[in-house]
Amino acid sequence: MQVIQGLSELVHQLPVLDGQVWVLPTTSEQIQTGDTNTLLNALYLVPGPDVVPRLAWQRWYPAAVLRRVPWGSAPIDELLDEWFCPHSQVAADFDGTFGDDDVPTTTTIPPGMSSKDRLRWWATAVRVQAWSLVGDVTEDVLHPATRIDVAACEERIGMALPASLRTYHLALGTSETAEEILPVVGGGEVLGPLLDCYPGIPDLLDGLPDCEALLDQVDQMVAFGAYLGNGNYWCVDRTDGAVWYFDHEGAMDPGWRGGSVTAVLTRMFDDPGDYFDALTSIAVGRAHEALGGQDTSEDVLRSLLGDERVRTWLY
Repeated sequence: MQVIQGLSELVHQLPVLDGQVWVLPTTSEQIQTGDTNTLLNALYLVPGPDVVPRLAWQRWYPAAVLRRVPWGSAPIDELLDEWFCPHSQVAADFDGTFGDDDVPTTTTIPPGMSSKDRLRWWATAVRVQAWSLVGDVTEDVLHPATRIDVAACEERIGMALPASLRTYHLALGTSETAEEILPVVGGGEVLGPLLDCYPGIPDLLDGLPDCEALLDQVDQMVAFGAYLGNGNYWCVDRTDGAVWYFDHEGAMDPGWRGGSVTAVLTRMFDDPGDYFDALTSIAVGRAHEALGGQDTSEDVLRSLLGDERVRTWLY
């Protein structure tokens, strides 16, 4: 087991380190908030594969993830702030409350949005969801991810996240929307290969026509969202970043939706950002209905996706 005193020495040894890095002594809160003084002076442990971690050790990041930080490009304290603390302008813009008057008046996705306005539109979905559950929101419900956590996710899944999905997590980083967005890290279900989220897929597909081809396609799917927790998932394709909808009912019943086994996986959007646009429309539509108005979000979706794909998604 390697024992390293101080972050500067850890950075110096990173090129030749392998495995999980642990920190001692410190607290999980100091680790999660990127406490600069604590991390600069902590004791770092890199145990071998046969060493059982002790209770006082705090898990940090694998050495391979820490090597993604451009150490040497800026002072260490600046890099700790940039990489290990969340930074989100859309979260910083929260004015302290979200109530009935803040619900957008239309479910139509605003055309020609700037990147900042698009992030605000997505943030609306999160805040509307919180408003629908508890009424007026007086504490912001965005929980942006850190750059190091996104890097850890990308290292784990073996691919770079599509830019819009990466931006979503860095700006919003929350799972509380009209549907569940899987976090990049955590102790529960996280963004990752579809087969990790639904390991029973090979059994579901067994015996279906083109089973092997479907399994090859499933291997390319990385789940980033869950539809209502019912076993259906939103995925990005490793090959081009397109968004696909995995419907386990299509595998359980080959007659589902007209007998097409392709209903197991349906290409829905070219990019995750388009899904987040549509998801916000759904959240706003539900809010209109809660306020006694009409939910017109399905009309918006039909104009974007067509009747068949809307049926795949919502029914």
